[in-house]
Amino acid sequence: MVARGNWTGWRMAERPTEAWAKTRDAVFRYGAAVLATALALIAQFLVWPYIQPLPFLVFFGAVMFAGWQGGWGPGLLATALSSLAADYFFLLPRFSFSVSLQDLLSLGVFTLVSTFLTLLNVSLRRGHQLAREHEEWLSTTLRSIGDGVIATDAAGRIVFLNPVAEALTQWTQREAQGRPLDRVFRIIGEHAREERESPVAKVLREGRVVGLANSTLLIRKDGSEIPIDDSGAPIWDEHGRMRGVVLVFRDATMKKRREAERAQLLRESQAAVRVRDEFLSVASHELKTPLTPLQLRLDALETAAQQEPTGAVPAARVIKDVKVAQRQVRRLAELVESLLDVSRLSTGRLQLHLTEVDLTALARELISQLQQQAQAAGCEVQLETAAPVKGMWDQLRLEQVVTNLLTNAFKYGAGKPISLRIWVEGGKAMLRVRDEGIGIELAHQRRIFGMFERAVSDRNYGGLGLGLYITQQIVESMGGTIHVDSEPGQGATFTVELLRVPPPPGPASGEARPTL
Repeated sequence: MVARGNWTGWRMAERPTEAWAKTRDAVFRYGAAVLATALALIAQFLVWPYIQPLPFLVFFGAVMFAGWQGGWGPGLLATALSSLAADYFFLLPRFSFSVSLQDLLSLGVFTLVSTFLTLLNVSLRRGHQLAREHEEWLSTTLRSIGDGVIATDAAGRIVFLNPVAEALTQWTQREAQGRPLDRVFRIIGEHAREERESPVAKVLREGRVVGLANSTLLIRKDGSEIPIDDSGAPIWDEHGRMRGVVLVFRDATMKKRREAERAQLLRESQAAVRVRDEFLSVASHELKTPLTPLQLRLDALETAAQQEPTGAVPAARVIKDVKVAQRQVRRLAELVESLLDVSRLSTGRLQLHLTEVDLTALARELISQLQQQAQAAGCEVQLETAAPVKGMWDQLRLEQVVTNLLTNAFKYGAGKPISLRIWVEGGKAMLRVRDEGIGIELAHQRRIFGMFERAVSDRNYGGLGLGLYITQQIVESMGGTIHVDSEPGQGATFTVELLRVPPPPGPASGEARPTL
């Protein structure tokens, strides 16, 4: 805020300036009236020999000039001075202020006519001033709005462009003035690229407000194109005649971008809904699959116990059914664990506990543990490694990676050999799992690492579509990468690259720091 003392001082300094401006304007207006009267007197002297019966003729010009330039006061001053000058210099007796009744009547008529001329000039001057102010206000308004505005006459020729229209069309007001609108405002269809009729031509023809068709492009002066929205409206005068057209348009680039973003979001949300529905269908099927044989085994045991006289079921029968039940429980536990891993990855709560791990020994142990599953699939796993490959990794998560890749190979490469190779290259630990199964089409190779994604139908191959997604997330969390090379019918090769000392997670990752 301005201090009171400073504000008062500022107002005191301002008043003399305003007063001086008003005084200067008044001196100029009244001085012009006096000067005009003096010039009229000189001119009257010069022409007096030729117009002696008309002593007031030239003075009418002084009155009109003074009234037009200065308004009422200077006009009346010029009237009074002209009356005195005509009476003294040109009415008989000359060079005196004595007047006859006839001269008095002449002076009265001159004063009355001069007053009317002053009134007429003041009214015209005020009308011109109001029109000029209105024109300036309208021009300022049109230049200030955020849309492009082009005005044309009734022939469709440009009479006005505001700065926004100049920027959008790249034509200046001076360049476009008087040109046909079609030369400056060229529009085409966005898709078919066809020339489109100017909205101004349609307004001139139909006499109503019209808008552009959707997906319209404006061709700018340099040949570039921008999408626009616009409308045209007729300009009517007070007699109902069309005087021209005003065209209002705007750059629709951001609108198109927002529409594209909304369409993309809609497609993504629809795709997410489809994935969700598919997942729920597959998950319910996969979770139900191990429960069915488990329930059958339990029912069989119950039936066998009821049929035995003593209620004792043979041990061999119990062991056989229990093994089947354990296998189904393990499968169910694996499915649940996969869902839990997805939840941890989605919320950034997957924690790594880094310890020194020998990747070679870990792979050899896992091959031994999965031997029964490999035999059931008709696969023989060949381990290729020359020496221990050690690094700082999360052992449980690394086991999960190798297990997922091997079980994936059992599923899609059943009946054929599988190779697992481990080596060191460029200071990184390398792990490669290759099968000779059905292979993966190139179009699906990037997609299979997505959540709930598969390259084949779930009707032929079970699973939730989470194994490779979880594998990739674990590998990347340890600073590594995974990629696949495959051709349909030629098997698939998954290669994992791991830093032997993973970098610590950033503070914004949401993960807990690994414990070594």
